[in-house]
Amino acid sequence: MECAMKDWRYNLHIEDCRAIKMADINLSEITVLSGVNASGKSTIARMFRDLIEVSACYDRLLAGWFWREYLADWYYFVYSAWRRIKTKEDDSSIQFNLLHNIDIYENLVRGKITLDEAVDGVEDGVRKLMSILKTNQEAMTLRYIRPLMRRFGVEDNEQIILAKFSKRKNSVLQLYSEAVQRRTRDQYRKLLPETSLFDGSVTLQEGDASVFTSLLQSGKLEEISWLKRAIYIESPFKSIPKGDIRTTLKMGDDPFVRIHHLNELLPQLKDADTLFNVLSGTIGFESFEDSFEDERWMYHRLDGRDFSLDECATGIKSFSILNILFMNGWLNSETLLIIDEPEVHLHPQWVVEYAKILLLLAKKFKVRLLLTSHSPDMINALHTIGKSMGLSDVMNFYLAEKDSVDPYKYNYRSLGCKVGDIFKAYNVSFSKIEDYANHGEY
Repeated sequence: MECAMKDWRYNLHIEDCRAIKMADINLSEITVLSGVNASGKSTIARMFRDLIEVSACYDRLLAGWFWREYLADWYYFVYSAWRRIKTKEDDSSIQFNLLHNIDIYENLVRGKITLDEAVDGVEDGVRKLMSILKTNQEAMTLRYIRPLMRRFGVEDNEQIILAKFSKRKNSVLQLYSEAVQRRTRDQYRKLLPETSLFDGSVTLQEGDASVFTSLLQSGKLEEISWLKRAIYIESPFKSIPKGDIRTTLKMGDDPFVRIHHLNELLPQLKDADTLFNVLSGTIGFESFEDSFEDERWMYHRLDGRDFSLDECATGIKSFSILNILFMNGWLNSETLLIIDEPEVHLHPQWVVEYAKILLLLAKKFKVRLLLTSHSPDMINALHTIGKSMGLSDVMNFYLAEKDSVDPYKYNYRSLGCKVGDIFKAYNVSFSKIEDYANHGEY
């Protein structure tokens, strides 16, 4: 069954940013950026990724920022003290829940815990730590803990320490609550990793609302309404889907994106089999000897042989990343899937298969696609197969062209579903071959 999709319009307008002189990108269901190297294609892709991610997940990312800025030092205080207290009795008495989630930042930005829960966990740790010190005055315990107290400017007094933390806690939660409501440009700047967003002029519109503008000096930026995640795949080697917020999908070490057995997968498994059968196998997550270190993604080939995905060919990894994302329910109508040069490392025949899979994801599951490419095979496959699927009206190709004044800057021209000018640009390579072969000096 094909998914229905609400007609949300997105536009990214860029002027004088890095290699881009001017780009006015209307995000269609399938948007393809083409042009020579260093013309700004990846810059545009990363801008979409960062802006959608920060807008859609603002509260969580902001919670992570406040944690790192104002609360991580107190967590370090409690955790370090806990680690230094060696007796079995003391160790068990301070095993509060927060210590089982050592990377609090990652849990905050993924929405696994709230800032209130993180703060309460630290406060619980402070209280239990003070209780230990109150009942255990051994010289070794005090020797380890007192330097930490001096570092935090507190005395060996339970009430003073708790009062100091309470003051920090109340201040941070109040500031966080106010920042959630304001959604200011300055706060966005703290959360956005891509500093180029503040070079030149950059504006992202959803309909008539400004989701982001680098020129805004005051006022509130709007929250994005429809797109809930932007997954960015830069390379099969790096494998960077951003679908669960600043999460690196490595081949097996991220517990939040695991799939353990194929029978636990989504109901769309039948559709997935149709999409990904080019792999001639399946992908699963296996555990060996019940050890976390020995858990890894596996490729199960139809001839019965199994391979660790880390050791598979890059082409297999390219398809597997899409397979894993699909199985985890991340590829749907609320997703912008961004792939930087999807044709890289693929055999020409697999370029066509990969293009077909992307088009099926757009057609059957309404995943929005933003692709960068300078492969004739990829452009031709997307254009030709897309037309045969009835996707012409939702495809938009862009070509980066040198600015007439500044040869190091590029303007992006919308071609709609016509790709003839892209192939004219590619044909320059053939004339270069002829020129060097006939007139080159060696």
